[in-house]
Parts: sequence; C-alpha cells; structure tokens
Amino acid sequence: VIANRVRVWVFDDLLVEGTLHRVVREWTSQGRQPGTLVWFDHESAGADQDAIQRGDLLPSTQGKTGLYAAGTGPQFRRMHVREAVLQRTTFTTSAFDGFRELAESGNTFEPVVIAAATPALQLRRTALDASSQLADALWAWHRGEIDHRFEELVRGREGLEELRLAVREARAAHDSAFRALAEAVTPDLMYLPLAPHVERHVLRNHAGEMLGLWVRSPESLDLRQYLRDAAGNQTGSHVGRTAVTVRRGRAVVEVDVFHDADSTQLLILRKEPAVWPAGSYVVTFTYHRNHGDEAGDGDHRYDRPVESNGPSAVETVAFTLAV
Repeated sequence: VIANRVRVWVFDDLLVEGTLHRVVREWTSQGRQPGTLVWFDHESAGADQDAIQRGDLLPSTQGKTGLYAAGTGPQFRRMHVREAVLQRTTFTTSAFDGFRELAESGNTFEPVVIAAATPALQLRRTALDASSQLADALWAWHRGEIDHRFEELVRGREGLEELRLAVREARAAHDSAFRALAEAVTPDLMYLPLAPHVERHVLRNHAGEMLGLWVRSPESLDLRQYLRDAAGNQTGSHVGRTAVTVRRGRAVVEVDVFHDADSTQLLILRKEPAVWPAGSYVVTFTYHRNHGDEAGDGDHRYDRPVESNGPSAVETVAFTLAV
C-alpha cells in the first residue's frame, strides 16, 4: 500500500490492483455516508473521474482499512493504511538448489577422524546459555520489526535500533562462547577454510573413543534455537528451521547441539557421559519450511512466513556413522 494505491501479489502473480478513495459528499444512488471508503480496481477507476474532479472523492492516505479476497472481488478488512515505509531486507544467494542438496553435498566424502578432548562442563553451559539469549534477541527483533511496521513499537525507530543492537551483541557473545568451547575440544578445526561441500569430522580422544561429531558447512544450516522461560526451561518456541536428532538403533541419543551464530559450524556432543558407545548412529537433519506458528494459540500477528519452494513442508536428510 502506497498512499491510496493498493497492489496485492501472490508471489509473482498480481492478484489485485486499484485505488482507495474517501467519499466526502453524497455522489451515488447508494447514498454512502461522508468518509466512506470506496474501492476502484484499475479497470473501473477511469469511469469515476468526474466525481474525483468535483471533489466528491479524495484519495485515502490514512485510516484503518484493508483488503481480503472474497467472491468475485476484494472486500474491506483490518489493515493500517499510512504513508509508505521503506523496508530494507538483506538476503544471500545459494550455490545449491535447496536444503537437501546442501546437506547431502558431503555424502561422497568419508568422515575425517580428528583428535579431541572433553570440554569443561562450564564451557558447555555458557555456550547453551548464549544460544538461548541469541534466540531471545532474534525473536524480539522479529516482533519489533512487525510492531514498527504498524507504528506500535513504543520507542519507534529508536526502539527498533535498540533491538538490532541487542541482536548484534547477542551474536557476538554467542560466537565467543562457541569459540571457547570449540577451542577446548580441538583448537584449530574451526579456523580452517570451509570446503565447498559439507564436511563431517569424527572427534576421538587419545584412547580412540568417540567424543562427538563436528559438521562444517559452506552455507548456513539455519539450526533451531529454542527460547527459554523465566525459570530457564526450554520452551517450544524457536528461531531457525533445522532440527538435529541422533539415534542409536531405535533409541534417541540425548545430545547437545552447539553451533556458531551463522550455523556453518556444528558441534554435537553427548549429554552424559562424554564417550559414545560403539555402534551405528543415524544423524538426521530435519528442515521445516513452516515454523508452525499458525497452529499456536493467540494473536497470529507475529506468524513467520512459510517457504513455498520444495516438494513438502519438511525435508529430512540423514547419514549413518559407524563408531
């Protein structure tokens, strides 16, 4: 919506195009009240030029109105129409057709065994706390952008910049905590150049026992980070799309998943004990195109978009690791 000009798109298809006018005098047999909003699609607007020239109709540039599709044409519904706000969005192109192609790009390469050590428990706790704080900051930023769009963010542009700064600081703290943990596990791996495909490194101690798995990706795996409640307990709310699970046979292995802020370096460690028993493990990446916001209760104002490309709402990529 720009001033009184309205266009509604469904991806690349223009669904509705037209203008909104405000009636300032009675000018039709329907006897509309002054202030009534009138919709003209792009084909019929020309027929009412006389009313516009007489001043019976004025462009509507403010007020609460909106559109939704019903029957043969658009109807009015809630939406705040105001002066145009420029929105800047950054994005990154990919060398892969989709998540599956990225996640499977390392399947033709054998995992690399690398010497590692068991990190201190405090380093793990700090990294998990930093991940939770980053998730909180990202979620607050998402909500703040929407509130700002509707001019309902309490501190306006200044408040939005404060949320942006909070995300930057949370990312820095998150990466610092991950870096400290990663260096304690194996000091040099995270600083090596990334390969053009996904790399898998099996971490083993001096006795040859497996301590974990390190996955490195040339592009973000967009890992899920979960928000926590006031008591510090993990909630179902999350940011990011990719969940990671590990199974040994039919049993789910309890693991902690650590990663950098860009989700290009991923460290999987068992909760307790540190050593992985011998056996065959299946590591699964589940990419959710739909965050599932529409299934929750309450106001859906903050629902995040659903990715449309891809054969299904969920993509699952798994690989087997023999220990």
